[in-house]
Amino acid sequence: MTHRGHQGRWSIACRVFPFLFLAGLARAEGVGGYVEFSATHTDTYAKDAATGIAIDQPVQSFTQAYRLDFSRSLFPNLVFAIGGSYGLVKTSTELSGVTFDGSRSLFTPYVRLTLHTPIFGTELAFDRRQERFDAGSSTAKLSQDTWRANFSWTPDELPRTHLNFSRKNTYDAGRAGIDVVRSEVQLSSRYLAIDKLDLSYLGSLKKDQDRLNDGRVDSNFQNFRVSYGDSWLDRRLTLSTDYTVNYRNVQITRSGTGELIDRVVPIAGLSSIDDTPARDPLAVNPALIDSDRTNSAGINLGLPVPGGETRLRNFGVDLGFATEINTIVVWVDRELPPSIAGAFSWRVYTSDDNLDWVLRQTLSSAPFGPFENTFEVRMASTTSRYVKLVVAPLNAGVPDATSWPDIQVTDLDPQIRRPSSDLKFGSSRTSQVFDADFRALLVRKANFYYELSYFLATQSPGATIWTMSNGLSASRAVSPIMTAAARFLRQDSEERARSNVSYLFSGSLTATPVPAFQTSTVASYVQEQGDFGLDRASVTLSGVAQLYRGISSNLAFSRSRVVPKVGPIGDFFDVNFGLTLAPNTKLTVNLIVQNSQAVRELAGQIGTRVHDDRKNAEISVSYRPLRSLYLFGSESWNQSSLTGSRTLRNYALTWTPFPDGTFHMGVFYNMSYQNDLDETQQTLVPNIRWDITPRIYLNLSYQYLRSTSPRGINRTESAAATFRAAF
Repeated sequence: MTHRGHQGRWSIACRVFPFLFLAGLARAEGVGGYVEFSATHTDTYAKDAATGIAIDQPVQSFTQAYRLDFSRSLFPNLVFAIGGSYGLVKTSTELSGVTFDGSRSLFTPYVRLTLHTPIFGTELAFDRRQERFDAGSSTAKLSQDTWRANFSWTPDELPRTHLNFSRKNTYDAGRAGIDVVRSEVQLSSRYLAIDKLDLSYLGSLKKDQDRLNDGRVDSNFQNFRVSYGDSWLDRRLTLSTDYTVNYRNVQITRSGTGELIDRVVPIAGLSSIDDTPARDPLAVNPALIDSDRTNSAGINLGLPVPGGETRLRNFGVDLGFATEINTIVVWVDRELPPSIAGAFSWRVYTSDDNLDWVLRQTLSSAPFGPFENTFEVRMASTTSRYVKLVVAPLNAGVPDATSWPDIQVTDLDPQIRRPSSDLKFGSSRTSQVFDADFRALLVRKANFYYELSYFLATQSPGATIWTMSNGLSASRAVSPIMTAAARFLRQDSEERARSNVSYLFSGSLTATPVPAFQTSTVASYVQEQGDFGLDRASVTLSGVAQLYRGISSNLAFSRSRVVPKVGPIGDFFDVNFGLTLAPNTKLTVNLIVQNSQAVRELAGQIGTRVHDDRKNAEISVSYRPLRSLYLFGSESWNQSSLTGSRTLRNYALTWTPFPDGTFHMGVFYNMSYQNDLDETQQTLVPNIRWDITPRIYLNLSYQYLRSTSPRGINRTESAAATFRAAF
């Protein structure tokens, strides 16, 4: 027998033995799983400061994980499942004294059979995903087998139906250069027993093949939906309705494999941190499109430290003019495990002016890797000048989130992907959308309204878009203590072949002096007509107080003007203020002050003014001595007139010995400073956990990060150990 034969058998034995061992331990129906080991040592030091060079990198790692699930119960209502997972990660890296090594493996079979009712169910399944990369003299492997079949029926006054088949293949190694195969059938249905109606249906048929270059894509998709609303005279009429039809048919027989990927070249990268992505002008961020896929572009998706920045990350591209795009590849600076990569959800927004943004799609996750540190954010094809992604940083509730305080975005790669189709192409499209709203009332002590709305969009392959509005509305109760409101509207529209008319007036006044004060005043005016129209004016004045017992406050002014029938003129002006003090249950203090002005001119070119003028301020303190300590600080002054000045500073400490339970510990420390990029960051994280049963654990950890600058010194130290058992 050859040495190689021994090796192969040994490798299989190593993979299977833990499962057999655990299966021997577990007698009860249902069983369960886990065993996990881990060990990490990381060092990383870098110097530079224009080139005192220095690098120091040891990394070691070891992880094995196993899992076993088993379940039974064949009758009543069937079940049976089997199980899977296996892990293994070894690495060892050094750098100038060489040593590399490598490895990674995954392996996750499953089998399943399930039937549940009332009324009916069924699932048959098989899964496998088997990855393996080594690196000493290379090896790679990628597999994926998925078969599945699902049926359902579930009537409660009929039809709710589901029917899914699937099959997926995706290979490599012996099939050399992937193999692909995906087949799908899907039916769905819904029906809500007439009352106020809601019918639905979805379709699908699909088949992508390839089988190394014979190619083929067949697709057929249908969708149908009707909706309806109701209410008549006691609520004095209202109606709401909906209608959707979609049909798509694609046949492509292609030679060559996969897709054609056309890179869409942006003229600028853009980013900001902001919780109002629908109206959020992004600042230019050249690092997002510089093709440097290792250094941060200043966007961190990792877990924010206590009191750290938790607002939404907005980042995207300016394509120069309206351009078709259906994929953005997001590069990050490290490999992420599936549990972390899958914790992010993505929203796609587009805009024509980098000011007013429209939400186009929400993706609950995006595929990550397997060979590169990239999220592939695949969206419905859209044509726009500005496209951005909006994503929240990692949430502390995600398992092991504390190990991921840094996930830095390094680059964006916008693309349009199409199947290669040098032999045959076919397409077909039908789409219709209809919408409507209607209200009436007309008086009842001056809530007054009549409002009508309408929207239509068709395509087949051409396009039609319509909007129609109408208007009136009112509201009342002028004292005790005030309200009032108004609204007037007309909006007709079309699109592409243009046509447009718009008027809108609004109003409002709200007061409530005391209980604890509130006031408001809003006015508005918009008129858009012909040749790209505009005029817009606005006023806002606000209030909110409650100045005692915790003391709170707020204030806002606003003012606006935008004129164009084509180029700038602008004006804008904002002031915001905040304040919250809450002495005690144990202290909080916030204060935010903002000021923002923007003046643009150009129209008659008189001096061609452009101003910006932003000022911000922030102070925050939080404190909670004991249960068991938490302190935080902050400070933040920003200023702009086109982007000068900045101070940030941030302190934090969390300490938690030993609230509750079988021995835990804590300590976290953070310090930050940045004016403008004289940097200094530090983080220290020790952690200990014991819990040895229920379900066994041990966890030790240590992390210390440091960075000082002007462009010199980084340091990371890490050490970990994890043991886990479960069942």
